[in-house]
Amino acid sequence: MATHQEDTPETLMARALQLADKTIKDRDAQLKDVLPKASAFDELANTDGLFTLRDSAKLCGWPEKLFIQKLVQSPIKWLYVHSSSGRKLAYAKPIKDGYMDVKQVTVFHKTTGRETYGQPMITQKGLTKLSAKIGVFASRKEIAA
Repeated sequence: MATHQEDTPETLMARALQLADKTIKDRDAQLKDVLPKASAFDELANTDGLFTLRDSAKLCGWPEKLFIQKLVQSPIKWLYVHSSSGRKLAYAKPIKDGYMDVKQVTVFHKTTGRETYGQPMITQKGLTKLSAKIGVFASRKEIAA
């Protein structure tokens, strides 16, 4: 803030207050822009580092069904489909390598009562590996163009 010889203490104070007000408004605008991103980052950072198959597909930019197909097929083969239940189950190798984990989930069915099963989860390390292996999803429209 430049001063002039004719500035009185009152005009200096008024200009200083105007400058402070502008600075506060600028910071508020920046915070308004950054706050949603920071909240999303905090939410992600506060997770246990495990992601469901659906969330992992979203984070990698793939449709869920195609993403799961990729995990079942060669060369990735992190999952297999149980022959009778149809549930997706993780192979031992990606778990041992730290790419996946299994979270025990209990659900209640009207007919069978409580049932506990293992839900395959992908770790942050696994997401990084998958992103490098499968890349970004290209829709059929993009491939044809």
